Amino acid sequence: MNDTLTLPTNGEVTRAGKQFLPRVDIHETDQELLLVAEVPGVDPEGIDLRFERGELVLYAKVKDQPRAGNPLLTEFEVGDYHRVFRVHESIDASKIEAELKSGLLVIHLPKEEQHRPKQVTVKVN
Repeated sequence: MNDTLTLPTNGEVTRAGKQFLPRVDIHETDQELLLVAEVPGVDPEGIDLRFERGELVLYAKVKDQPRAGNPLLTEFEVGDYHRVFRVHESIDASKIEAELKSGLLVIHLPKEEQHRPKQVTVKVN
């Protein structure tokens, strides 16, 4: 992985309740970083995604869903998701976009034009 995006090595939890680290895949192209985070059980209204001082902060709140009947086995825990990424200054913060699809939060972190690779045309004389 290059130095465009790094994970903070420490941090303290300040929100009450159980919190989980969402599983994340990060891909880099010439145009952007693409971050895909697993956040099952989260509604779009429950997502707090911020880019501040070079950090992308993801907090996603899960609503507890009442279930009918007596539980015979329960393995799903209810809790919120929290993750922080340090992002290199080459990202254009004004163009960050995110979408939620089937429990996956897809975040597009476009690179600033000046940090994108440029194709050089070679002339023949």
